Amino acid sequence: MPALARPHTIPHPLPAPTATTTVAPATSTALPANQTAPTPGAGGTRAAEMPAQPPHGVAGEDSIGDPYIPELGNTGYDVQHYTLALDLDPATEQLTATVSISATATLADLGRVSLDFIGYEVSAVRVGGQLATFYRSPKKLSVDLPQPLAMGAPLLIEVDYHGQMKPWPSTWAPAELGLRVQEGKRIEAFAEPDGARAWFPANDHPLDKATFRVEATVPIGLTAVSNGTLVATRPAGTKTTFIWTMDAPMATYLLTLAVGDYQRLDGPPFGDVTIRHYLFTHDVARASPFLSQTNEILAFLSKQIAPYPFGEFGHVEVDLRGLAMETQTMVMMDRGMLEKSIASRVMAHEAAHHWFGDSVSPATWADIWLNEGFATYFEALWSAHDGKSLEGTFGEMERVVLERANQENSPLDRPKPRLMFGANTYLKGAWVLHMLRQEIGDEAFFETLHRYYTRFAGGNARTADFQAVAAEVSGRDLTTFFQQWVFEPGEPNILASWVVLPTGDGTTVELQLCQQQPTPFVVPLDLSLSAPGNVRYESTVVDERQERLTVTLPFTPTNLTLDPDQHLLADTSINKVESLVPCK
Repeated sequence: MPALARPHTIPHPLPAPTATTTVAPATSTALPANQTAPTPGAGGTRAAEMPAQPPHGVAGEDSIGDPYIPELGNTGYDVQHYTLALDLDPATEQLTATVSISATATLADLGRVSLDFIGYEVSAVRVGGQLATFYRSPKKLSVDLPQPLAMGAPLLIEVDYHGQMKPWPSTWAPAELGLRVQEGKRIEAFAEPDGARAWFPANDHPLDKATFRVEATVPIGLTAVSNGTLVATRPAGTKTTFIWTMDAPMATYLLTLAVGDYQRLDGPPFGDVTIRHYLFTHDVARASPFLSQTNEILAFLSKQIAPYPFGEFGHVEVDLRGLAMETQTMVMMDRGMLEKSIASRVMAHEAAHHWFGDSVSPATWADIWLNEGFATYFEALWSAHDGKSLEGTFGEMERVVLERANQENSPLDRPKPRLMFGANTYLKGAWVLHMLRQEIGDEAFFETLHRYYTRFAGGNARTADFQAVAAEVSGRDLTTFFQQWVFEPGEPNILASWVVLPTGDGTTVELQLCQQQPTPFVVPLDLSLSAPGNVRYESTVVDERQERLTVTLPFTPTNLTLDPDQHLLADTSINKVESLVPCK
């Protein structure tokens, strides 16, 4: 399917955060790579400090207002396109770059803009080809425009910078972000959630999607891989320039770059979608067989959700120490994952992100479960399609969520910063979808996924948007469901006590259910009572701290099982007792 062609507009900025990033006065004359001393500059001269207001016009805010990572993003402009011209060498670890940013002013009388940028030394900034005054703070590059711009006016910013490539330690990520050099032979860019700013100046927030062109110049013999389509390869002396274009809107954190000794493998097309993979030359024989399921995975996901959103798809092998990343149209996959035991499900997870995360991106980073929970759910569905028990998969996920409950006890839509990519985001997120499916039924559930995707494709969505679509499709008020599972922390902790009382005509079972967590949940609960050769299933709704249920059976049960089909995320325990006592 061709890449999405959609009108590109940035949504209104989010409400201003309680604290915003401010640009500090300068105390030094240069900002070496990955150091944080603030340094301003002006078209080849240095300025003492940045005034509160530009010489003319008004300044955009240096935060887009994300409630989870408020320092990210900027207002006053809407980026339409980035061109990155990069000259980089893993042997010297040096980068020289010019990034051109084509944008549209979104404020009247715009006189100053800011960009997210960390590290490297900026040698010049041009606006419309004219040298401009710029200022550095640890995480922002601010630029005074030569002339103020009217709302809707075009804006072209070019930034020249250079320095040593070093990864940057993010507060939120499980790995260092930015450009990392491996063994003096390879380079990889890893940017989720806030690391695009660690290798190029950007409006580094998913709300401001743009198209991209990457012109990567590397030593001859190496290959540079990025998103989208390879449109040209230009050898020149001891170097080669690889030009990639990504023509569908993309969030900055999804831009990738991988440089190394790669061999390109072209797979059979998936309809109109071009399939191409890049493997380390020495790994082709070992790793290429595991990519053979690519088209089957895309077909499975397309049937479940909607047609694949972009015109290209493939994987690039990297050394990410056990990580994979859904970088748009070119999945980054750690070489250790290209093994039979895990490759298929990891591929399915990252491919699912192309619908949920890449095409429909989070409106705030607090909504990260809309990325990872959805991809994990489709990973589980793919595993079931591939022969693994769905109940077994959710049983394993339940065990991990409960084991980490004390550590990760936060609402699904507000994970703790260091646990943004923890078990809750992935596994509890998938569990919420699994339980929503039980709540509204298969037909409404899959129609919800389809309608949610198609409504927000190419743009951004919040948890409230997904909730609204689910309510619309199902005709149900899902306020309680989302409140207890997404907007509040924790899971039900249910203790079941049961007594068997033989009677003349059979057996009576008295069952008591105690919710032991602080706030009772409202949840459906299935249970089974069984004996060799006999089984009885019952269903109830648990909505109080203490519930009692009496069941009459034609046999004497020897076993009680709660949630036998793994439909409810809950910590359950069972006691067979002589008599029931009230819940504590």
